[in-house]
Amino acid sequence: MYHKLFTKIKDTITAQSTPSGRGGIGIVRVSGNKVKSIAKGILGFQPKPRYAHYGSFIGNKYEIIDEGIALFFLKPHSLTGEDILEIQSHGGPIIIDYIIERTINLGARLARPGEFLERAFINNKIDLIKAEGINDLIEANSRIAAQNAIYCIQGNLSNILNTLIKEFIKLRINLEYAINFPDENIDFLKYNIFKKFSFLKKNLSNLLNKSTQNLKIREGINVVIIGQPNVGKSSLLNALTEKESAIVTDIAGTTRDVIHEYIYIHGIQINLIDTAGLCETLNTVEKIGIKRAWTEIKKADHILLVIDASKAININLNHPSIKILLNLPDLNKITIIYNKIDLINPQINEYLSSSIPTIIPLSTKNGVGIEKLKIHLKKIMKLNTIYGKFYTNRRHINVIENALKILEKNKIKKIDYIELLAEDLRYAQNIISTITGEFTSENLLNEIFNNFCIGK
Repeated sequence: MYHKLFTKIKDTITAQSTPSGRGGIGIVRVSGNKVKSIAKGILGFQPKPRYAHYGSFIGNKYEIIDEGIALFFLKPHSLTGEDILEIQSHGGPIIIDYIIERTINLGARLARPGEFLERAFINNKIDLIKAEGINDLIEANSRIAAQNAIYCIQGNLSNILNTLIKEFIKLRINLEYAINFPDENIDFLKYNIFKKFSFLKKNLSNLLNKSTQNLKIREGINVVIIGQPNVGKSSLLNALTEKESAIVTDIAGTTRDVIHEYIYIHGIQINLIDTAGLCETLNTVEKIGIKRAWTEIKKADHILLVIDASKAININLNHPSIKILLNLPDLNKITIIYNKIDLINPQINEYLSSSIPTIIPLSTKNGVGIEKLKIHLKKIMKLNTIYGKFYTNRRHINVIENALKILEKNKIKKIDYIELLAEDLRYAQNIISTITGEFTSENLLNEIFNNFCIGK
């Protein structure tokens, strides 16, 4: 395990565990081998483990800092696997700073970001996935994201990966047997090896697909709003966000840069991206805005192509909006928005609503059709089924992709050269093990934990 890379931890750390600012309660957490002496110094007595002690907190000159509750946890029965003291005082920043200063004077040092969870990992209290899950729960941007982080903390992804690693080990055992006993029925062995190899690769590929979908929960789904100048793209952004996110005027080309906003639909974050009007122009600034718009289009999960309904009654292949449509990379990711239906014949609006399901007629002026668009977005993005009972992040996805590349590389040839296949399987297994932290480097862990909150 990873803890073997470390020498024995001797120092004691301290930090505020509650958010900065003023509040009813503030918590200072202390962890390490000096906790007992620090507890006696700040409380005036040695607290009993796993009991809530109410009393005074004593300062450097034996003055009373505050009154509150202290909790003492004896190793290994604590979050970090070390002795822990939690001091619950009133939540004023002056009080919290005073208590932290007192713990430092008694022998602690200020903790680095994520260091409490790092120590929990080092002491085998949690694996790396659970540590990241705790941080993801704190940073969750929706209830669904929070629920998936809980699944991660409960070990769902760890169990999936541990099962995969066992399959790696079984296949490597078969390979070692084939290498050590070459006179056995090698054709039968090769068939079994190829079958298990294909099964393992398929499971990894399925995990990658699910992980990529679940990542959208964490980072949001990108919906890009595009169209000609002055068709109502910014007005649509404002209508969806229900605030004045973008400047709206009758002057074509008002929006010249990319504007990012977000909304929530049934607990999933939708990243709305308003773009500059797509057109032919000699204006240098507009050209830059249009180039940025096409960059966002290429990254989009879905595209809303806005057309001015009042000017599109006799639309044909030469219409600028149709030219935009034909240049888009994936027509399956597009919804056409007929805006300004308040300016057209109601019968035409009724026809558009009933006959062409991928066209949403609406009016950003009076709000008609906005709710229908939200329902449509939910449907096409399958927001009710997009998440599974585990949570992955970009690091996990990159690791799975790298393992798959190793298995894909010259896989047919390697069945005939089983020594090479055995080595690549060992390498792929070690890569997968970096997700849980069973096989990883100190530099990688420092990079992960440094992105966590101080006090966690």
